[in-house]
Amino acid sequence: PLGTPNGGAKPEPQRQAAPPVQKPAQITAPQTVPDTIQSVTGPSSTASENTGPATGTDPGPVGQIWGEKGSIGDIDAPPATSIPPAVEEKVYQPYEVSAPVLLHKVDPLYPRAFQRVGISATVVVRCIIDKNGHVRDPQVIVSGKKPFDDEVINAVQQWRYTPASLRGQAVDSYLDVNVHFEVRR
Repeated sequence: PLGTPNGGAKPEPQRQAAPPVQKPAQITAPQTVPDTIQSVTGPSSTASENTGPATGTDPGPVGQIWGEKGSIGDIDAPPATSIPPAVEEKVYQPYEVSAPVLLHKVDPLYPRAFQRVGISATVVVRCIIDKNGHVRDPQVIVSGKKPFDDEVINAVQQWRYTPASLRGQAVDSYLDVNVHFEVRR
């Protein structure tokens, strides 16, 4: 015959058949439920026969639930847990605790009358950061001028912190906040 079979097309490579998919074995309930169930009993054993280390598969009592005779501690009591000592209910100084961390800040507004003139000011506010991270009782300890002081108090009351902590427990603490106002031209 003339020409090439299949018009010169290359033969397709033979594909290997995929291995058959095995279904997991299904566990089915019996058609009828027996009225009685026979218990399986193994060789009888007593605690005195268990001379080796306990494996958890030996029948019978293997040891004390809370420990062994002759060991340190009370046999009839659960293991002791350490409870951290309670912290005193007071407002702590910043050097006594891990410091609060600022989470949310609202910037104080620069008073318009002083902004046109270009007056700078620094206001220092002492406040308490409570156990929930809220600012309490802000008081101006270094005054810039009355309008600056008012703006700082209004803004600081909206700030949120992670509370200070002592031995892993949240506590109230004092915090001094410095705010500097300046007009840059």
